[in-house]
Amino acid sequence: MTNQSQQQHNTSTELEEGKKVETISAIYGYWFYFQDGDDEIAVFGSGWSGKEIIYFNDNEVSQSRSWKFETAHEFTKNSKHYKVVYNVISMLTATVKCSLFIDGELTDEQTKAVFAKEGTKSAWWTILIFFAVGMVFGYFGARIALYFVGS
Repeated sequence: MTNQSQQQHNTSTELEEGKKVETISAIYGYWFYFQDGDDEIAVFGSGWSGKEIIYFNDNEVSQSRSWKFETAHEFTKNSKHYKVVYNVISMLTATVKCSLFIDGELTDEQTKAVFAKEGTKSAWWTILIFFAVGMVFGYFGARIALYFVGS
């Protein structure tokens, strides 16, 4: 993917010529890169909007928005049938696997995660903290509502 098209889709890193987007985050999304000879397939997936875009040599060939755990994109270029499978492995660690099939054969597979396995503990703590804060706000909100309804 060229520098120009990467900058259009990347808001977290300023890129030098030829440098790939390696940002992995739930906010900025996931980028996967595959090579087939001289051809490059770049895959972008957003963790927030569910938007997925597939590029073949910097040209968009497929786009969809999905909240499923697994989606597939198929296209044909240079007399080859390509299939990209985007698969959410774990919501807790924000782990996503992207697989490339060329003419029905698995050619390459990549897995990326926002939280590494060591980060699973911190992910659980984050969920617990948000749950506790929600309980406190819910409790005080209910108390206030009952005070005004009861008077």
